[in-house]
Amino acid sequence: IYIDASSYIPVGGESMPIISFGSSTTSIASQNIVFSGLSTLFDTQVVTTDAGVNLEFLTTPPPDDVLSGELSLAELMAPSYTGGPGTIVLYDTTFAGKGHTRTYSINGAFDAVKVRNFPDGLWFELKYESSQILLDIKALNDYGGYVSRGSYLLDEYAVGDLSYWGNSFSWDKVPTWRNARKNRAVRDDEIDRLAKHSIIMLGISPSGFTYNEEGASDTARRVKERNAMTNTTTKILWYWNSHNAWSRYRAYNDFNWDEWARKDPVTGEWIRDGGYGEGRRYYNQSVPEMREWWIRSCMDFLKSDEGQYFDGVFIDSVAWMRESVHPDQYQMVVDLGSALKNDPGTANKLYVGNALRQNQHNGSRDKFSFMDASYMENWRRLLGGQPKWQGLAVTIQLAREALWKGRIIMLNSNPWQCDFPCNEVTEEQQMIDGLPNNLAVFLMMAEENAYLSYARYPLMQDPAWNWDTSDLELLNKPLGQPLGPPILVGTVMSRDFEYVSVSMDLQMDDNAASFDWHLVI
Repeated sequence: IYIDASSYIPVGGESMPIISFGSSTTSIASQNIVFSGLSTLFDTQVVTTDAGVNLEFLTTPPPDDVLSGELSLAELMAPSYTGGPGTIVLYDTTFAGKGHTRTYSINGAFDAVKVRNFPDGLWFELKYESSQILLDIKALNDYGGYVSRGSYLLDEYAVGDLSYWGNSFSWDKVPTWRNARKNRAVRDDEIDRLAKHSIIMLGISPSGFTYNEEGASDTARRVKERNAMTNTTTKILWYWNSHNAWSRYRAYNDFNWDEWARKDPVTGEWIRDGGYGEGRRYYNQSVPEMREWWIRSCMDFLKSDEGQYFDGVFIDSVAWMRESVHPDQYQMVVDLGSALKNDPGTANKLYVGNALRQNQHNGSRDKFSFMDASYMENWRRLLGGQPKWQGLAVTIQLAREALWKGRIIMLNSNPWQCDFPCNEVTEEQQMIDGLPNNLAVFLMMAEENAYLSYARYPLMQDPAWNWDTSDLELLNKPLGQPLGPPILVGTVMSRDFEYVSVSMDLQMDDNAASFDWHLVI
C-alpha cells in the first residue's frame, strides 16, 4: 500500500495506528512493514502490540514541517498469522494525540496490497471507509453479500483426496487442458498437439471408426504412446452425457429407444434437442432400466481393453441438475460415482462433471459431494441484477474454494469477444486478442490442479488455431508459482506470480487485463 501522507503535520510523542487486528486474532512481525520517504527531522519507530502495529513519533519537528513522501506497506506478510476471517485496519486517519483526536483525510492512491504467507482458505478484499482502509478477510466458503440464486451453505462439501491420481502438475507455464473430437481419422500432427496438454477429454469422437468407443480409444492410445516418446503426461477423460443421447456410441446397440427415451406426453413423439439437425433425443431417467443401462455402459467401457487408456470419466449436463427438481437424473449420477469408487477396476478413475456454475443454485457446489473435479463453462453468464464484476468474482471464489478443498478445476474459455461457437472470430489474431481477459481470470483462481482451455470450439479441423491454442505466446511465457492469493480492490483484482504480476478490472471488457512479466535470468 502506498499512502500519500503529505497533509500530515506530526506532533512529537504521538502514536499513529497503522494496523489494527480488529476481529482477527493474529500478530505481524514489525520487520515486515517498511516505511519510506518520511521526514528526516524527527525519529520514528514501529511498535507492535497485541492490538496492532503503531508508528511512534519520538521527537517534535519544527511546526512548519510537513510529513512528505510515501508510507509504504507494499507487502503485508503474515508468517505468524493465526486468525481466520475478520477485519484488519490497515490505515486509520483518526487517532489520539496530545489529549485530543486528530483526523486526516485519505487523499492518496493505493497500490494493490500484496498479501503473503496467510493461511489457505481465505478471500481478501481491500475496502475504503470514511476514515479507514480495511483488509477484509473471509473464508473461501463464505458467499455472503453476493447476489445469489438460493442460499450458499458454508459446508457444502468436504476436503477431498486425489493423491491416487498421480498428476504431474507444473507451474513452469500456464497449465492447460483440451476438449477435442473428430469424425474423421486423427492425424499424427493432431496427436502431437493433444499430447502437449495435461488433460484431454474424448468421447463423441469416432475418428474414422464406426463407433465413439473405437475412435476415442485409438486416439487415447496414440496420445499415451506420444507421451512415452516425449517424456510428458496427459490424463485422458471419457465423455458421457447424463441428459442428451449423443450419436455413434456402440452402447446404443442395446438401448430401448421406445421406452427409455423421453417422449412428448401428448404427441408421443420423441423430445429432441432442436439445435442439432433432427436433434439429439433425451434420456428418460425415470425408467430404472435406463439408469441401470447408463451406469453399466460407462463402467463396462472403462474396464474394457478400449477403456484402459482413460484416466477418468466426464459427465455432462449436471450443473443445472438439482436433487429436488431432477431426482432420477441426480440419483443416477450419484450412483455412477459410487460404482466407480467401489469397483477395484475403476476406483482410481477421476469423476468429473460440469459442476460449478455461479449462476446456478448454490453455485452447484453440491456436486462435489460425489465428484472429484469440475469442468467450468458458461461462467460469464449472470444472474438477474448481478453486476458483471460480481459474476466473475464468484466464479473465481468457487474455483478457489474447490482447489483449496483438494479438487481439480478445468476452466473452459472462448475468445472474450464472443460465446460458443464464436463465429465472429475468423482470424488467428482475433484469437490472440481474445485471450488476455480469460487468462487473467484463470490466474486469479489458479492453484495446483487448475487447468485452462482456450479455443473457439472442440472440433479438430484446420486451421489448428481454432481448436488448439497451445502455441500462443501468452500461454508459453514462464509463469512460476503464485506468491500469494488474489486481492480485490473495488472491481479490480490483482495477484503476483514468480514471473508475472496480473491485474484485471472485473467490470470492464476492453483492456480489462494487464500483465507485468518480470525478467527471467
